[in-house]
Amino acid sequence: GFLVAVYIDRLQRAEEDATRRSLQMAADERDRVREAEVSRARRVAVLSLLRAELGRVRSQMETNNRQSRSSAPSSRDPLTDILWRSLSSSGELRWIENLDLLQQIASAYDLLAAEIDLEKRWLAARAVAGGGKVVSEDYIASELRAHDTAMSRLARLACEAMDAALEADGAEPDSDLHRR
Repeated sequence: GFLVAVYIDRLQRAEEDATRRSLQMAADERDRVREAEVSRARRVAVLSLLRAELGRVRSQMETNNRQSRSSAPSSRDPLTDILWRSLSSSGELRWIENLDLLQQIASAYDLLAAEIDLEKRWLAARAVAGGGKVVSEDYIASELRAHDTAMSRLARLACEAMDAALEADGAEPDSDLHRR
């Protein structure tokens, strides 16, 4: 009788341990799925924001004024990289796990930063001159024309890469700018 009771107790404990391990494995799997979904949602959010910002830059680059660089850029329509800088400084870029994609986006934003700086210099030179054309305007316009084609190309490539990444994550690419 006593040995039978010990044997039954051991069987029950083994069964309880197996059940506990099974439940823990299921909970761990649910946690992994939840973490993957959170990661995907954050990646989609970050890529969507960057895609919208770079898409706007592409549209701005295609305006007649910026294409010809014949006059100073409008202070009412500045190029911006505020989302990139904000997401970068807050650590949100960590959600972009594809390093090739991140490098492509970073390259576009690196050139965009140069464009933004040159446009600000042009506007500052114009403000100091108080009207009329200043000597540095020709130099700045020449530098901007040299960067514009590359900026437009890098923005297009980064936007296409982000569209592909968004589609791979089951999200819609930016349909307004996806047609270009």
